[in-house]
Amino acid sequence: MRLVGGLLLLLSLQGFAVGGEDAEFQHTLQRHLQAIADRDLDTLLDTVSDQVDLIFPNGQLLRGKQAYRDFHVEWFGDDQWRLEPQVVRSTESAEMATVLLRYELRDVPEPGQGNPREAFLVLVFQLIDDRWQLVHDQNTRIPAPQADR
Repeated sequence: MRLVGGLLLLLSLQGFAVGGEDAEFQHTLQRHLQAIADRDLDTLLDTVSDQVDLIFPNGQLLRGKQAYRDFHVEWFGDDQWRLEPQVVRSTESAEMATVLLRYELRDVPEPGQGNPREAFLVLVFQLIDDRWQLVHDQNTRIPAPQADR
């Protein structure tokens, strides 16, 4: 019992609200990101709203959960990529949460290899029917540094 109490204290000191909306949102965000890493379509879709918008780095827009699903079926079918996200900032309110991530995407699963590309990813979640769900997913490519000529 002391171990559980100590863990709850540690989590609350690190800025996580234990048993509150913040904890629930952080759990949803982790589920969402882990589902991408695991290529787990069912878990990913459980975190997504029916009205989701997905914007790619080239500006292409997909609207709705079915289009979001169709893209991820194809993407998850390719096992030759690795996504490494890092949270830059997370902002939460009672009904909305926005997360800015920076990620590196590589074509080959081995670290240090492949064709690395970096991008910012903005995820917007909304509390819908007492569940956090993704409503907006926007990717913005970070240009590679120019080599000296």
